[in-house]
Amino acid sequence: MTNPIVCTCYFPSIQYLQTCFQFNSIQIEQHENYPKQTLRNRCFILSPNGVQCLTVPVQHASREKTLTKDVKISYDATWQRQHWRSLEAAYNRSAFFEFYKDELSKIFLKHHTYLIDLNESLLIWMTQKLKRTIKIHRTGKFMEESSFQFLSDKKNNTKALAEPIIKSYPQVFDTKYGFVPNLSGIDLIFNTGNAASSYLK
Repeated sequence: MTNPIVCTCYFPSIQYLQTCFQFNSIQIEQHENYPKQTLRNRCFILSPNGVQCLTVPVQHASREKTLTKDVKISYDATWQRQHWRSLEAAYNRSAFFEFYKDELSKIFLKHHTYLIDLNESLLIWMTQKLKRTIKIHRTGKFMEESSFQFLSDKKNNTKALAEPIIKSYPQVFDTKYGFVPNLSGIDLIFNTGNAASSYLK
């Protein structure tokens, strides 16, 4: 398979990244009717209180169906500040958060209008930190349902894993909660730094 079609994700999961890295390029489906309550606008991290979901609020469309490419982020609430505080609480004690936080914050705290643009910026940053080269395109029209759509559809991607998965790695709160698999890829990056890429082989 070349140029597989995947759906957009907010701080995508380890499984999402590992799947994408099997290919030299991917296509992001942007012409689908945007489904609610999926990983397109949410991710999972391991916080001091256990697994935490971070959700990007989106504007309610004026019509029933909205294409993913047209979904706008809502800034009615200070969600960026709230998410960043959650990331700090979760990863401030990790080995590499201090090393990456300034670079990431410049992307994360930018005022993106569209969700797909924010997600793509974060995906590009994550692939760079994972030392992977992958071309990212967007679909020019609606394509048939992707076999990889499940990577974006789970409400809690930590509970129903499918292959491929990776071996365990150190996590900040693993002594309290044990190893939690398939969180957002930032969990792997903040905890393992330059070694993160080796866990995805």
